[in-house]
Amino acid sequence: MKKFLSYIFNTRKYKKDNDLIFERRFVFGIFKTQKRLAGFKLKLAGIPIFTCKDREFRVVKLLGIPVYAKNRRFGFEKYFLEQIIKKSQEVYGENIVADDVFVIRHNIGETILYLCKLLEWAKRENSKRPLFLVWRERDIPLFRLFLGKEPRVVFVEIPQSDINCFLKQDLLLENVRIHAPTFQIAEAMKAEYTSNKNVNFADYILQSMNLEDWTARKSPIPTSKAKSEADSILRKFGIKKSYVLLCPEAVSIKSLPDEFWLKIAKSLVFAGYDVIINSYYEAKDNSKFLDYHLCCPDIDILYALASRSDRVISMASGLGVLLSICDVPVDLIYTDVKNKHIGYSAEFCRQIYSVHSMPWVTAKDVVEHVASDNYDDLAKKVLTRNI
Repeated sequence: MKKFLSYIFNTRKYKKDNDLIFERRFVFGIFKTQKRLAGFKLKLAGIPIFTCKDREFRVVKLLGIPVYAKNRRFGFEKYFLEQIIKKSQEVYGENIVADDVFVIRHNIGETILYLCKLLEWAKRENSKRPLFLVWRERDIPLFRLFLGKEPRVVFVEIPQSDINCFLKQDLLLENVRIHAPTFQIAEAMKAEYTSNKNVNFADYILQSMNLEDWTARKSPIPTSKAKSEADSILRKFGIKKSYVLLCPEAVSIKSLPDEFWLKIAKSLVFAGYDVIINSYYEAKDNSKFLDYHLCCPDIDILYALASRSDRVISMASGLGVLLSICDVPVDLIYTDVKNKHIGYSAEFCRQIYSVHSMPWVTAKDVVEHVASDNYDDLAKKVLTRNI
């Protein structure tokens, strides 16, 4: 009976294009609603019959035909300023408003470089009352890794699409300066490469803050709670010996076949390791991976797990950038970028986004691999690396 009712109505949550989608399915999936921060769809037999999409304009469509459109800039700026005033008073006291708001518009890889220099960036801008904005709730643990309980870090929920629409450049709202540099960073670096073959994401980000040098590494520090959660995961899996962390998923670059990761995992187990696979959706629902330990904790807990592992093998995603500084041997695998408009090949991606452009990463710690169609050869290179 319960299984039958699940066909009549069920829900699921999943990621697509770095966005969380909440889906409800009715009557064997004939009717379906999909909700995300910046949009809503109602589908009948897979065909969108009603959509509402928020970009620079709010556009409503019936059966694919636009029936309503409204410019959203005024509404966005009004909401944003109201939130800044509210958060300022929570941090600085009644009737006091921040003079600068710093927005890191990117995902994990670029964000950690900004977090390493965030306080110095504010000082460079002569900010007396800065606010450091987290616009996606799931990024709070990432900020906490680098800044602890810094009270000037505030959460204001904003869709990434709104940041890209309305913060293409720095903005002045009344007397508040909004800093949101490096719009379309991947496209901009690709264009700069034609005249500067040394362009890389670390230097590009440093320059965007008007800073000149990388100082000593600001190491991520998991909270005691995150460490305790990591302990709980190891106890749950019964892991008491050496283990390797695999991170096979990435938002921006193409995935590798399951067979590649299964070969890696099987070889590691044969060599005497336990294997933990970090997976939000791909491995979790794949019976081929049930012989291994699967989890998807918050990023600060995952960092604590990685720091205790004997080795990390990851896609060269933003997560891979973070794990490259966890002081254990790390293998990063580059593939082509998914976005055809950006058009990075695996080799070009490695060149522009190599973690070795960060001054704290050494060849001893991190080996980078460019994937080819010969996955057996790639697996051999990863598994036979001298550690």
